[in-house]
Order: sequence, then structure tokens, then C-alpha cells
Amino acid sequence: MKTAKWIIRLLPWAVQLWQLLNGTHNESPGDVAKSAENEPKGSTLVGLSSDILSGLAMLRVGFYGNQPLSDMRDKLLSSLDDFSQRGIAQGWPKAVIDTARYALVAYIDEAVLASNRQDKKDWMAWPLQLELFAEQTAGEKFFACLDELRRDPQRNIDLLELFYVCLRLGFKGAYSLRADDQLKILEKELLNEIELIRGAPKENLSVTSSQTAASSYAIISLPYWVIVAFTVTSLTLSYFFFQGYAEKNVTQVADIDINRSKAISRIYLDVA
Repeated sequence: MKTAKWIIRLLPWAVQLWQLLNGTHNESPGDVAKSAENEPKGSTLVGLSSDILSGLAMLRVGFYGNQPLSDMRDKLLSSLDDFSQRGIAQGWPKAVIDTARYALVAYIDEAVLASNRQDKKDWMAWPLQLELFAEQTAGEKFFACLDELRRDPQRNIDLLELFYVCLRLGFKGAYSLRADDQLKILEKELLNEIELIRGAPKENLSVTSSQTAASSYAIISLPYWVIVAFTVTSLTLSYFFFQGYAEKNVTQVADIDINRSKAISRIYLDVA
């Protein structure tokens, strides 16, 4: 019964996904133009990294099973290269892409090491940050970089959004040694800064709630291709849920609603 209800909840998202992919979502040309006023040509940074973010979300819930981390590492390195190449091709400054790439690598390393994988010892000895940046201090530098970006939020809004998404998806870095409320305060401040520029999400959206008591949530304006990525993740996980796999492994449910000019995502994620 629980399984049936969970799958039924996913059906509206499947319809929304179909509408988005076929260009039939209810978003007027004026809304699209308005939402793109502060965007460079092409995808946002969060949109460009959506495959990496959704892949790591699936890693956290055990989706990849016994797939060797060495194979996953090759795929992530390829995705990072693709992120950089597409970003530069779409007009993003190299310095912005490099900063975003650094944040993603920091999140990748922590997500892998925080997973329940038995073969993560090799990754611990040779993390991506060591391979790509010859250092192992990304957990601290992530926040040092964030502090620098916050000095000019208008100019760095796209990077701030990416950093915020990493935090809401569970990245703690140097804050893993501090009280949890310190990181929550930082996240709230960062969200307020983003909303001052992007605008606050509308409050009249109908969004279902997760029953997972240990979950936390984020409300953030995201481009539709990011919503698609997380929808695909959720729909894929629903298959394993139906097969009985997710009863043991799934701790994340992405609840999505779309309202005309804005796509607002509540991402429920167990970050314990």
C-alpha cells in the first residue's frame, strides 16, 4: 500500500517532465524573458552541473550498488570536463567556471567519503581535489571562497546559487566539526541573499511533504532542466522501490511542483 501511494505521488512529476521535455509547460514568453534577464547565454551553473548533482544524490541512496568507484570516478571526471567545456562555450568566464568546478569537486569528494561504499578507502587516499588541484583542503577553501563571493552577491549570484545547492544537498566541509546550527545559520543567510536578487519563491505552491523525520528541505528557484534531473532521479528510484530495493536504501525523496514562470524545488534529503 505504501509502495502504491509513493508511486502515485510520482505520476504528476512524470507528466510535468513530459511537458517540459516537449515544451508544453505553462510558461509565457514574457515570463521566460524576465527570468533570463540576469542570465548569460546558455544554462545556469546549477543547470550545467545538474547531471553531477543528481548522480551524487543517487550515490548517497545506494543506487549504484556494486559498481566500482573507479568507474564512477572516470564518469565524474568526464562530467567535470564536459561542465567546463560547455560553460566556456556558452560564454561563462573561465574564472567563474573554475570556481564552480572547485565547489563541485569539494562536494564530490565529501559525498563519496560520506557514502556507505566499502571501496572508498582508495578514494580517501587519492581524492579528486588532490588529483585536480594538488591539495586536500577543499572542505575549508569552499567556505573561504563562499565568503569572498558574498562580498558582491549581485555579481556572483550564479555561483552563490551553486554553492547553496551543494550545502542543501549535504555538503558540510569544515563545518562538520562545528555545531549544526552554525551551518544552518549560514544557509539561511545565503538563501536570504539569493532571494534579495532572484526574488523569494511564491508561497501559494502546492508541494507535498516527505514523511522522513530526519530530512531537511531547501526552497530554491531552479531552472527547469535541474528539476528534470532530480525528477529523473526520483522516477528511477521509484522503480527500485517497486522491486523492494528502496525499502532498504532510499532515504531521499524529491518533491517537485512547477508554477508558470518559476520552478520551485523542495528537496528532501537525509544529510545525517
